[in-house]
Amino acid sequence: MFKKLNNILKNVDIKFYLFERLTFFIGIFSINLNKFFYPNSFKIGKNYKLWGALRLLIDGNGKISIGNNFHGVSSSIRSYITLFSNCRLTSIRGGIIKIGDDVGINGTTIVAKKIIEIGKNTIIAPNTIIIDFDGHEINNLTKRINTKDNGENIIIGQNCWIGMNSTILKGVTIGDNTVIGAGSVVTKNCDKNSIYAGNPCIKIKDLKL
Repeated sequence: MFKKLNNILKNVDIKFYLFERLTFFIGIFSINLNKFFYPNSFKIGKNYKLWGALRLLIDGNGKISIGNNFHGVSSSIRSYITLFSNCRLTSIRGGIIKIGDDVGINGTTIVAKKIIEIGKNTIIAPNTIIIDFDGHEINNLTKRINTKDNGENIIIGQNCWIGMNSTILKGVTIGDNTVIGAGSVVTKNCDKNSIYAGNPCIKIKDLKL
């Protein structure tokens, strides 16, 4: 027993372990709190793991649903990479966010005015932003700050990998199995079974699956 404990102490950062336990407790608490405040608008499946608080805002009649086996890192002290960023899921005036089974996110912001769907087995690396509207009308040059656009759906397929610090903008569909390179700005549809990267994001090559 002492030998086993000694091995653990040699191979584990005790401070990180304690932070991991603490942030996991915070994650469970935040899920239950969101269920209380949004009993009809927020649903999450079984066997979820969340480190840190999941920050939800449902402004209006929208809905946010998360499938089974969700994996979320929402704390900088739990993550190896992310900046200080919680996972934030925001529904604005009827916006719908649908996250499939076995999806992992890390310090991710998702904001929906229309529909944002993320397919099963997709992983989203730290500091990624996914937003299905511009925020303001592009063509109004005199009072742009007072304008609001309607947005367009975003569909991210199954088994995708979105690299860290990426931004995915309105009206985009990303095909199944596709990888988006770190730091990409995705403004157009991406084929399935492909690697894309850059600003603006372009196709680099096909994946050999």
